[in-house]
Amino acid sequence: DMMLKKDFLKEVIPYFKNDQMGFVQTPQAFHNPDVFQHNLYAESNIRNDQDFFMWYLQPAKNHFNAVIYVGSNAVFRRSALESIGGFAEGVITEDMATGLLLQNKGWKSYYLNKVLATGLSPETFQELIKQRVRWARGNVQVLKKYSPFKLENLSLLQKTLYMDGVHYWFFGVYHFLYLLFPFVSVLFNVQVVKASSHLFLPIWLVSYLLSNMVFSAVSGTQFRPMWASVAELAIFPKITLAVLQELFYSKTTGFEVTTKGQSVKERTFHWKEMRVQLFFLIGSLLSASIILVQVIQHPLEQLGYWALPLFWLFYNICSLFGALHISIDRPRYKEQLIAYHCDGVLAGEKGEIPVEILKIHSQKAVLSIAEEYQDLFGEEKEWCLTTDKLANLPVRVLRTFDLSDKKLVSLQMEELDKRNYVALYKILDKRNTESFKKRKFDYRHPAYHLTMGYYLKRYQGKADLKY
Repeated sequence: DMMLKKDFLKEVIPYFKNDQMGFVQTPQAFHNPDVFQHNLYAESNIRNDQDFFMWYLQPAKNHFNAVIYVGSNAVFRRSALESIGGFAEGVITEDMATGLLLQNKGWKSYYLNKVLATGLSPETFQELIKQRVRWARGNVQVLKKYSPFKLENLSLLQKTLYMDGVHYWFFGVYHFLYLLFPFVSVLFNVQVVKASSHLFLPIWLVSYLLSNMVFSAVSGTQFRPMWASVAELAIFPKITLAVLQELFYSKTTGFEVTTKGQSVKERTFHWKEMRVQLFFLIGSLLSASIILVQVIQHPLEQLGYWALPLFWLFYNICSLFGALHISIDRPRYKEQLIAYHCDGVLAGEKGEIPVEILKIHSQKAVLSIAEEYQDLFGEEKEWCLTTDKLANLPVRVLRTFDLSDKKLVSLQMEELDKRNYVALYKILDKRNTESFKKRKFDYRHPAYHLTMGYYLKRYQGKADLKY
């Protein structure tokens, strides 16, 4: 599910001039929106779920020779692999274990932070869960079979970084407690923190603001903690169960491949996978309502006491609301069209029509025609498309859609000659290159995109057009 760019080896091989270089890893980048981006209508608002790890954490590991091999887009020195008996076995995440054993053997690793391959991320909520459960189980298996603290040749920092990666997959346990504490304190009058409000609130506020500032400094303002919370809340019950089972008694070694290139024809709410989140959402809404009644009745007495629980309840409600919508699979189609904006011309029997290309794929394209040219477009099916890259490309009209003052047209590309084939390849190849990292995003607060923004996009009437 990963396709190498033509200069992959030219970029990677020079690093093996170092005789101690065991493997070079490059990022995994994706030319389709992931489940979080797609189901939240947030392709232009949030990064791919794996971008933070791939673009910020992995390069930092270069300083400590602790780069994680992620299973694809890497090159190995054969003698390095032979020195550890080949790829690791007996764990689901044999990739992570293999890199770990190489580093323990004294081989160097390097992360080349340049997109040299692109692929597909999971496209349905259930496939996403399958993938993340596999990763979670695999990390625990590596901990049990190849514990970093039992590998004598790793430095303390290498061991700590690998243990931090394993520890991440216990996020479900922490989310369970974070969701539970606020409304338990309300419904059962349990004081989680015993301290006066005027003393505790300033300390908490400074800590909260500093943690957000540090996160922003590390991520270059490209990511926000709340998005991470929403993504984790969508899958935390399954992840929690998986890591606890694997930690204490399970010996799962089977590898379930994540299905890619799927079509989702109907909107589907996977409510069975969200029963735990629904429970916490209802409990949080009930608790917030109780607090608000008390604050309205006695504002001076109650506001300071309930300020912190109320903040976290609203934070959790908003995050859970977003997590529930992640579980609602939107329609998407196997031939994933990518955004590609340029001007072109459709030439047919009635003349030439200026058009704007909106999306493109190896076999299809979607374009828009201004209102004044719609009569000229008529019912004709056979056309030739010309842009600055494509010339006289035969296309056939599949269907049309009316959208405000424009007509959207879905085209099927007919036979591609060599020139157009190469031109189309270059267009698609530029997707997810270095310029993809620099694309502009809408940086409104996540709370907007998870509530009002979500419904505005959903009901604009164009989000799920069947191109």
